Amino acid sequence: MIQPIKDYVYFTTDQEYADKLVTDSGFTLDLVIAGDPGCELKHVTEYGYVVATPKRLSNSSTTMDLEVGDKIYFHFHTVSTENRHEIDGKTYYKVHYDQIYCAVRDGRIQTLSLFLLMEPETERDNFYFDSDIGLHKSSPDLVQSAKVAHLDERSITDLKVGDRVHFKKHSDVPIEIEGKKYYRMRYDDVLAKYEEA
Repeated sequence: MIQPIKDYVYFTTDQEYADKLVTDSGFTLDLVIAGDPGCELKHVTEYGYVVATPKRLSNSSTTMDLEVGDKIYFHFHTVSTENRHEIDGKTYYKVHYDQIYCAVRDGRIQTLSLFLLMEPETERDNFYFDSDIGLHKSSPDLVQSAKVAHLDERSITDLKVGDRVHFKKHSDVPIEIEGKKYYRMRYDDVLAKYEEA
């Protein structure tokens, strides 16, 4: 049995790398993890299942909101050799609590560590499409607003689900959670919210 200390959470994952890409129309591409060192990070798994949590967190104002069995989503650098541990013949990974974006328990998404999950204003505003593959725009006219989809209302009291917000440039990191596309960002990346006149 693992008993983490400090603020580390231990988890397992189904696979280290995503080896397939399925488009919205159902077309499947097989991905080959090869090429320049570091290219594998483009396809690394960003989720896992909690197997052990610390008894408490070092920041006494932060509540431990994870349980064994929760599905968690985290930074793409997490599933790496430096975080991999072989214990009693089993492979585990560790992640610092503040690098976990959200947990899913009983089908419900709960954001953690002041992370927000945002819905883009419209997919056409934020992505351009080449056939079925959506590519993120890098042009300076990128829309910097989105709608709050998930947040921890215990920690963030001046925003609520459904609020339309303006955020810092390049803070809208795309991530897919439970089959739905979101932007994930920290609360500090939000600059303002739009209110009805």
